[in-house]
Amino acid sequence: MTDIAIGIIITFLFVCMALLFCAILIKVYVAKVKKYNQILFDKQLEHQKAVSKAVLETQEETLNNIALDLHDDTGQRLTYLNLQLEQIKLQQPELTAIIQPVSTTVNDLAINLRDLSHSMTSNSLIKTPLFKVIEKEIERVNRLGVVVCSIDISNREDFYFSLDEKIILYRIFQEVLNNMLKHSRAGEFTINVSNPEQPSFSFIDNGKGFEINNESLTNGFTNMKLRSELIGYELQVKSQEQKGTHIQLVKEIA
Repeated sequence: MTDIAIGIIITFLFVCMALLFCAILIKVYVAKVKKYNQILFDKQLEHQKAVSKAVLETQEETLNNIALDLHDDTGQRLTYLNLQLEQIKLQQPELTAIIQPVSTTVNDLAINLRDLSHSMTSNSLIKTPLFKVIEKEIERVNRLGVVVCSIDISNREDFYFSLDEKIILYRIFQEVLNNMLKHSRAGEFTINVSNPEQPSFSFIDNGKGFEINNESLTNGFTNMKLRSELIGYELQVKSQEQKGTHIQLVKEIA
């Protein structure tokens, strides 16, 4: 009986050791699988970011080229047209009253075109602070008289943005602004900026709002989300029909 008991105990210990060994193998295998999946995910994310960055760089180059063409070609043509109108007014003063409204319109168009070309190029962000460029764009929109836009910045002097941050934050602002102008039918559009240590941007309008699952709008916000991720920001969108839209852009803690 003693030999049988010892045999049972040895068998039991052997089975336990075998099970423990299998458990260790499984744990090691699962850890390796997780590590491999994480490496694969990181590579895919890195590749996606590289592709997104390349696309953004191409877009920036295209916008810069268009802005240059607008400024150098179309802008010069408008200037020449205005000079011709002024020459006609000097030669035929009796036509001044008729020509003056046209001359004013051409001049206003030239100013708006210049502001638009500056807003399209990222070169303006190299030497100009981000908030000044945003404020200039807000002034341009306010001149249209369609929406009242405003910006409130807490501790303005304490913010610092890299050039990549400035370009992408400005492009996101432009896309939010354009979407608001095209879709929201808002009367007011407000930007709140706070927390220099972890910058937070809030874009709020009092427009008609929309369903978050609207595919055409979702695609636009997906593009903005990809842009924000490239510079370490998180984008959140909240909207409700007839209650406006609130878009939050916050820098993630490293």
